[in-house]
This record gives sequence, structure tokens and C-alpha cells, in this order.
Amino acid sequence: MCPGTDAKVTGIIRYSGKAINARIGLTSVLVSAGHDPVEASSTVLENMPAGDYPFEMPFLRYGAEFTPFRTLVVSAFMLPR
Repeated sequence: MCPGTDAKVTGIIRYSGKAINARIGLTSVLVSAGHDPVEASSTVLENMPAGDYPFEMPFLRYGAEFTPFRTLVVSAFMLPR
């Protein structure tokens, strides 16, 4: 990654539940080599029927220097309606 650029996490989530208007929360955490969280982001997908959905979550650094990390952890969870 070039210094001074913004970063984002992109991916595809597969929802196979029965609800036709599910709310799905997503979080992403950059973890250092020492197992410490160094940066995080989140988003919510609304009114989701079963299917595959692309997503993106920006890390809101607004041109700040890139944070070194070792691991990216992405978690998905259902939110109540």
C-alpha cells in the first residue's frame, strides 16, 4: 500500500438463513504481530434475503500513514430487527 492512501476491506458474504429482511453486521480488525488490535472498521447490511453479497468497509484514516499489521480478522453476525 502506498503511504497517504486510504484502505478498505472488500469481500463477499453468503447469507443462507430464512429471514427475508436480515440485518447483518460486519467488523474487520487489523491485528499486529504482538496480537494487539491496531485498527478496526464496521458496516451493516440491511434487508438481506438469502444470497451472496459483496461488501466493503473503509478504514477511515483520511490519508494518514498505513498501519503495519500481521492479520486481518473479519466477523459477521446477525443483528436484531
